[in-house]
Amino acid sequence: MKRKLIVVNPKKESETERYYANTFNIENEQTLILPKTHPDIVRLRRINEALQKATFAFKSPITRVYSNNDVIQGGRLYCAFQRLPDRRARIRINTLLNGLPCVEVDLSCNHPAMLMALNGLQIPRDWYSYVASKANCNRNKVKFLVTRMIGAEDRSIDLRPSTAKKNGIPITDIPSICDREQIEYVISTEFPQLNKSLCKGGIGVFLQNLEGEILLNAMDALVNQEILSLPVHDSLCVQYIFEKEAKDAIEKSWMDVLGVDFKPWIKVDYSDHLPSKP
Repeated sequence: MKRKLIVVNPKKESETERYYANTFNIENEQTLILPKTHPDIVRLRRINEALQKATFAFKSPITRVYSNNDVIQGGRLYCAFQRLPDRRARIRINTLLNGLPCVEVDLSCNHPAMLMALNGLQIPRDWYSYVASKANCNRNKVKFLVTRMIGAEDRSIDLRPSTAKKNGIPITDIPSICDREQIEYVISTEFPQLNKSLCKGGIGVFLQNLEGEILLNAMDALVNQEILSLPVHDSLCVQYIFEKEAKDAIEKSWMDVLGVDFKPWIKVDYSDHLPSKP
């Protein structure tokens, strides 16, 4: 895969402007040109200008990455900060943003939640755990399978332990054939609107686009309140004193982008440096 910088005019755009308005395209050699007034360029420039004087680990500009040379496919937000480890060792959440501990405000089970919201419906809180309890398996198996079904072209999904091991995925997270049958049965019977969208090529990059738009809108709204944030997959990292503002911004953006009147489920991860947590 190759990444290409999207700029207004590659011959005239200054290095500073490129830093402020970084966006990329993946998949081919072509460069996608966006006008300077394009909403993505305007918002990214505003956000990166606000972050220019901030201090945080692995500092880099925020970029938006598309797929297939198309601004409605892909579109997730990226920065080097995301590369900090946080699973086996809680390093990222325990770094500082402008000298203060952080929280990560996360959209819980966001891709299934968005698929249901597009049908005007809300999923249960911690949807993966809900399905796991009905299918008599663990949460990680549900998440593993559903994540791949969302991005799959068809129902051919690689569940081989050898593939999991090669990709650093614990064997306990891989559903067996029986697990898969039970998970699919629960989804098809209780969430038919979601089920009809699984294993349909293209839905994954479409959902990534919605997710990127939601977070970009939320980050821009926070900048307007002089609050800095960093994108981390489907969450925003902010100073702990702005937890409520970040939660409110993400909820509003999510409802606006998806056109619904109910809020998403939110989870918050707290820095270990904080003396007390809700």
